[in-house]
Amino acid sequence: MENQMTGTDESRVVDLPSMPTSTKRDIPIIFDHKVDLNYESKSRLDSFRLWLMGLLVFIVKWKKKWIPESWPWFWKDKDKDGKRVLRCNSVLFDGLSRPCRNIRAGAASWWALDIIYNFDFRWFGALRLFSYFWITMRNARAVRNRKKMIVQHLVNAMQETFRQFGEVKILTLACGSAEAIFEACHIIVKDYPSIGQRLSVFFTDIDPKALRHVNIRIDEEKLGFICKAKKANILNFQHLVDYLIKIASFEPTMVEMVGLMDYLDDERAISLCHSIRDFLPVGGFFITANAISNDEVSFMSTVIEWDMIYREPEELASIIEAAGFNSKTSSCQIVVEPEKIHAVALCTV
Repeated sequence: MENQMTGTDESRVVDLPSMPTSTKRDIPIIFDHKVDLNYESKSRLDSFRLWLMGLLVFIVKWKKKWIPESWPWFWKDKDKDGKRVLRCNSVLFDGLSRPCRNIRAGAASWWALDIIYNFDFRWFGALRLFSYFWITMRNARAVRNRKKMIVQHLVNAMQETFRQFGEVKILTLACGSAEAIFEACHIIVKDYPSIGQRLSVFFTDIDPKALRHVNIRIDEEKLGFICKAKKANILNFQHLVDYLIKIASFEPTMVEMVGLMDYLDDERAISLCHSIRDFLPVGGFFITANAISNDEVSFMSTVIEWDMIYREPEELASIIEAAGFNSKTSSCQIVVEPEKIHAVALCTV
């Protein structure tokens, strides 16, 4: 897949003492700036928006520290983690903008991503302007850039997988809104019908609401003939493997896991990626991603209340390498979208 990519190759050596030196190779880290993907880039509002973010972070921290929890009109009873949270963190964010209010309510879930992916950027009134202002922030642009990147690499990988196996079976873990998968499947079914006839997709997620959303999308997109969905806790990966092989008769040639790494510590991330590598056949494809620390992190965690485990591209490469994807029999490269907030790992067994 390297010959299908352009960009500046900034390879780095990732030193993992636990890996035998004789089997290690440099994992290339590529910064992608493809014009044809219509990536979103810098906005003239970025400097002002960053200043305003800093102000709102200060105000929200002050409110959380000094407003008594005995004042019920300021506080909700409990959030999803059992903690008390403010009803409104900021009038300028989740107060005047319903999409931003929903993003905060669904932070770290498929719902928030679905809003960011599918926001209608046409302006209708002054209040709509608040939504536009925030949903064009760097982190929102970056997640849409990530989706465009993943769609392209999924389509490329499907073609390569079909040439090698004569079929394409995709297992998507913690599928969420699954926007990238649906877009890639549409391209394959429409533009490569011979591959589309041999394409099947198995969606998994632990959140029943996410699965309901995916099943609705499957019906809307008329992809029921190639798509199935099941509730599964992928941290118990062996149980899922047993189900796929013994009951569903589904042995994937590709695994997509974009979005979950942001919430896994290193040990769990390495363990899960290693299990995926062992499950895939030789020549199988694995795609995953991780968010990179950036200047909007404080706003994300304090105002939106969206916490993630941020990793530099080199740290993601270390995890992938420790999982065994950078040896004599497998390969990997890391691709970073233009905002440098999301790194995508493209791995072959």
